Amino acid sequence: MATLLLIILLSILALGLLSLSSVSLRSASQGSAQAQEKANARLALVLAIAELQKQAGSDMRITAPADILDQNNPPLTGVWRSWEGTNQTLTGSMTGRPTIPDYARIE
Repeated sequence: MATLLLIILLSILALGLLSLSSVSLRSASQGSAQAQEKANARLALVLAIAELQKQAGSDMRITAPADILDQNNPPLTGVWRSWEGTNQTLTGSMTGRPTIPDYARIE
């Protein structure tokens, strides 16, 4: 009789440990999926920023709202000239002191 009770007790204990390990495994895989999602989102953000930088062109340009000169302009962001002129080389390096910025919109 004692042996039967001991076997039942051990079976219940084994079943409890099995369900606990199942829950732990499931939560660990969910954490791994969340980490993968965060890494994918971070990569997408880096790629988007790189594409924006490529489209904006040289580092001598800036991005700014269209209403920087006139409040009636639409709420858009554009690429603007900043120091482009006679004080830089063909590669965009500065050769002297910067001139007063000419905020002419680049088409």
